[in-house]
Amino acid sequence: MSATDVTDEGATTAAGAITGAGLPRTKRGLGEALAAGRSRAGLSYRDLSRRSTVPVATLQGWIGGRSLPTPALRSAFLEVLDLLGLTADHTGPEWWQAVEDARRIPGTAAGNPYVGLRPYAPEDRDVFFGRQQELADLVERVRAAAVPGAGQPVVALLAPSGGGKSSLLGAGLVGTACAPGGALDGWYAALLTPGEDPEERWRAAYAARLAHPELPAVLVIDQCEELWTVASQDRREALIALLGGVLADGVARGEAAGQDSSEAVAPDVVVIGLRSDYFGPAAEHTVLGAALGHPLLLPTVSTEQAESIITGPARLRGVVVDPGLIAVLQRDLGAAGGTWAGGALPLLSQALTETWDTAKGQTLTAADYLAVGGVAGAIERAAERAYADLDEAARPIARGLILRMVRVDLDTPVRRPLELELLQDDEVAWSVVERFARARLLTVGDDTVELAHEALLQHWNRLRGWVAEDMEDLRARAYLARAAALWTEHDRDDDLLIPVGRFGLGLEEDATTRMLGTAEREFVAASRAHFLALEQEQVRTNRRLRLRARVAFGALAGVLVLAILAVVALINMQNTRNQALSRQMALSSSLVSAQDPGLAAQIALGASEWSGTPEGTSALISATGRPFPRRALGPSAATKLTVDADARLLVQPEPDGTLRLWRGQAASGAAGGAPEVLPLDPAHKSLFAGAVSTVGGQALVAAGGMNGLWLVDAAAAPARVLATLSSGPGTTYAAVFSPDGRTLYAGMQNGSIRRWDISTPTAPHEMPALATQQDPVLALTIDPTGTRLATAGAKGVARWVLDGDRATLLGPLTTLSAVQAVAFSPDGQWLAAGESRGRRVSRWRLDGDTATAQAPLTGFTSWINDVHFSSDGARVLVASSDQSMREFDQTTGAQLRSYPHPAVVSAAIYARDHLVSAASDGTVRWWPRVDPVFTHFATGLFQVSADTTGTHLLSSVDRTGSIAAWDLADPSRPRRLPDPETSAPDGSHPAGDYEVVTAVLADGSAVLGGTKQGDVVVWNRRGDAFAPAVSVPVDPGQSISWIGSSADSRTLVASAITSQKALVLRRAGDSFAVTGQIDVDQPQAMGIDATGRLAVVADINAAAGVWTIDDAGRATRVGGMADLGSTGTVVVFSPDGRSVAIGTDSGRVVVYDLADPAHPRQVSGESTALGAIYGMAVSPDGRYLAAGAGDNRIWLWRWDNEKLSPFAWIEASLDRVNDVRFVDNGRRLVAGGANGGIASWDIDVDRARETVCQGRGAPLTADEWAERLVGAAPRELC
Repeated sequence: MSATDVTDEGATTAAGAITGAGLPRTKRGLGEALAAGRSRAGLSYRDLSRRSTVPVATLQGWIGGRSLPTPALRSAFLEVLDLLGLTADHTGPEWWQAVEDARRIPGTAAGNPYVGLRPYAPEDRDVFFGRQQELADLVERVRAAAVPGAGQPVVALLAPSGGGKSSLLGAGLVGTACAPGGALDGWYAALLTPGEDPEERWRAAYAARLAHPELPAVLVIDQCEELWTVASQDRREALIALLGGVLADGVARGEAAGQDSSEAVAPDVVVIGLRSDYFGPAAEHTVLGAALGHPLLLPTVSTEQAESIITGPARLRGVVVDPGLIAVLQRDLGAAGGTWAGGALPLLSQALTETWDTAKGQTLTAADYLAVGGVAGAIERAAERAYADLDEAARPIARGLILRMVRVDLDTPVRRPLELELLQDDEVAWSVVERFARARLLTVGDDTVELAHEALLQHWNRLRGWVAEDMEDLRARAYLARAAALWTEHDRDDDLLIPVGRFGLGLEEDATTRMLGTAEREFVAASRAHFLALEQEQVRTNRRLRLRARVAFGALAGVLVLAILAVVALINMQNTRNQALSRQMALSSSLVSAQDPGLAAQIALGASEWSGTPEGTSALISATGRPFPRRALGPSAATKLTVDADARLLVQPEPDGTLRLWRGQAASGAAGGAPEVLPLDPAHKSLFAGAVSTVGGQALVAAGGMNGLWLVDAAAAPARVLATLSSGPGTTYAAVFSPDGRTLYAGMQNGSIRRWDISTPTAPHEMPALATQQDPVLALTIDPTGTRLATAGAKGVARWVLDGDRATLLGPLTTLSAVQAVAFSPDGQWLAAGESRGRRVSRWRLDGDTATAQAPLTGFTSWINDVHFSSDGARVLVASSDQSMREFDQTTGAQLRSYPHPAVVSAAIYARDHLVSAASDGTVRWWPRVDPVFTHFATGLFQVSADTTGTHLLSSVDRTGSIAAWDLADPSRPRRLPDPETSAPDGSHPAGDYEVVTAVLADGSAVLGGTKQGDVVVWNRRGDAFAPAVSVPVDPGQSISWIGSSADSRTLVASAITSQKALVLRRAGDSFAVTGQIDVDQPQAMGIDATGRLAVVADINAAAGVWTIDDAGRATRVGGMADLGSTGTVVVFSPDGRSVAIGTDSGRVVVYDLADPAHPRQVSGESTALGAIYGMAVSPDGRYLAAGAGDNRIWLWRWDNEKLSPFAWIEASLDRVNDVRFVDNGRRLVAGGANGGIASWDIDVDRARETVCQGRGAPLTADEWAERLVGAAPRELC
């Protein structure tokens, strides 16, 4: 049926009111008009973008005549017209009508009322039929969500692929309901899809929305699944964070959108269209999860609706659809039982499109439909016709172009958008896009083009063949995209480049390569250039070797050498590849360490295993300095945890209706082990509530959720259900046992608290329920006496006094917002409540029935989901939707530490030596309570010191001069000793007298300090305590700034930084006495060798002197180093005394050979550190030198007396590393920093591997290998 057979009355009517005579009516014509305007205005694309907020790529598409503005960008397009001076002769509405007319491609859109595979768009509202009831339901949801106080204004529309959700949102909600006279007349509407940069698209849409602050707005994000299939994780999280801000009240929404808004904005309702198979990942996020708790499920179309979809558009054109055609379509598309098969709508639309174009006369018949080959034939026929219309030169371009719109996801081909800017000025590529778009096989947006529907991948045989032939390339392109993204995000580091040949792609400069993204093309070019340079260097090396071989051995020997060189070259290539992979993994580990330290540790293990690069070693060592958890993987969902008092039984109710139970050491995290899984709900609906009671030899568990509440005997192995306490409708959100284990309480969705007497667990008896003011009851807690019960919900916290069967409601406790977690302290004297929007933990001190509010626990950026007290009540553990678990001091309210997570943390509990968390990624994590950062001080730490082997004593001094000490019998768990008494027996040297200096005698027998009056103070250790201070006058009137001990603990050297001398002291019983003097101009740093007979002192003049010390303790200068380059800050000797290393304030470390002390010889100079060297130490065996620098790194070198060679570096997270020491016989390193923390690391690589392997729990998954270890074949790392 040709376009002239039917008059397009709708188009005529629409155009009648706005003529716009003289305006162009094609994309190319409109583009030329815009280009002329831009030329007259003298505006570059960038200037125009800045003034209009329209992205440059979008402007290029409009002005180049390649794309048209979408309805969502109508106001932005009109603004561009004003900037170009194009509204003088024609009004904005006239221009927009020209845009609408240009959308109707001659011969198709004007005559053919069906849209093919693509969804119905807002401009297709006149031909959108069959979904009136669903549209009314959606509009009602939008109106309800806009009511203040109704909860988060988010509406979720769910449907399977091909279910019609995009059409309902586009032509229905935006095109019909928000049009003049529609149900949402007067609302501002915007429609977008996430694409690869959802944040930018959202900001552009919301900026346009803020231009109309007085209007309520419905902001539609269709194809929300692209947040997982197209966008990166960082960009997905960025958009969801923006949504969270925009959904807040008033001005905050404008701020979250990056706008400067000084006034409140009318209500926003966000509507998300989501493919139903992405419900799980979306529900993990609080912002989306609120809507997904009550989604609008789009049903499959009924027979009546399908008939309307088929006949309605034809009727508008005066065409009749024969009933026989409807019957055949029903048969072919699986209509049965009054409904059509899911996913049928795009296939139906394409079949009707092809049938229309084939039919003759005014009736569509079954014969017309069969003539195009039915459903599959319609798609095949349209695609092949479009392909056949291309000339020979364009066809290979079409293949490459269309394959760039395909992505492989677990070996399944799916659609992906292609950026229009990649086409640039390629007229052939544009002609392909135009031809396939006219055939409705491609959908062109403002800045992307994509396959109209995934049905093309199933029913176009040519495309299926292309995908099969190029499957390896498609897989490789996925790896290439991830590698390029990593390289781009990290300043294009050469270490992240990968040999291009590894991708298995033909990456010559042809049309296929031009279809790569900009970042991918640049990555390929940089990789090619980098590895070509390496190859050329190898060739030059080989050439030199071959020349030597010919000279030395002649022709025969040359052949042998060349053979050897070929093998060496192959090995070198493999080593180069492994080194590149190691560096890439190391960087990946660093990227995720702040969000998921457990995953970072495993990736670091891979980096170290793949190749012994400094980067891989550094990543592994750094991982041991962060607390990382043992993990157990599970289905993705936010769940709760509960544990018995002895941490012998840990249970987790699951979203699939099962209960997971860990027993014994697996429960407390002391050992790994798979959980026991007990199916509870045969309908597999979510469980939310869990409680454990282990009283009188029983082990009972209560678990409940959407479909019931069960009582479980966990003493049995396997666990078994004792009783079903409730079933059917009525969700159970919380449960708790009384302390004596005789009563069970359950918080219900309807606001009641149901109670059961379970004295006889096999025959529970239900007691009268309690009616609360909560709806629903989200959390319950009971005090240790069993006489006080607290509930939490939307209205805050309520308390009950329990007396047998009776319960008396006390007055409510005031909170800022709804409460999702509540807990009594173990002594019953405190109550804590985790607030949602309040983003804090409210606390009350309890005295009988009186509750007195105390300072809340704060610092969170999102909702509180769980609160738990430690067994001694001294600490509080909090789980938050800001993806953190935090521990607080209950007395002071100070945060002790934070444990980062990659997802919302839904539960946090104490279990003996571990903290246990559950997160919405489905993972349970056991965190060791022994933190590698083992203490914090209120002020920064300036020095740390230890005995020679680091197995006896460690001391530290903070900014105030306060000294602390630890026992190192177990170096992995330093034990804090009582602080040394600062005042001497005679009352001298009160706390404020001390300088920021400390030292431990080499044998660990005493801790030393220095005073502002010039004394050295000695505290001799006596078991786990210290003897009273012994004061030794050294340099009266000067502040002692440095103290060093010889290996035999008999000799000390001490100095003041502003003095003109340093002093030598010798042991005298429990004290020391001054025996000699080193004259030096303002000593800045000094060191003493193991024998106590040689000292090196660096002065203010960037020089250093060498001094010998005789048996009497007298010092004599014998030599020096005239120019260190900058002032020396630290001096350390090698254990054998043959070498000395001097760190400087420029970050340089200089090594001198002291075989002849009178003539020091510089043998090495390292400038690796990026800041001044503040602390330095050598390992007991002399193999390693460590330096703490102002760049917040610790630098490690191998030291072989003659030179330093880089070994590793550690990202220390101490703000600034002020000092370092080796402990545990050199196997561990400790450091003190400006933030007051002392951190420790395993620097023995084998031990570091063992630490990670023993503590990791579940190994890396296949998805984690693919996403985080790009290009590496999965293998067991432990």
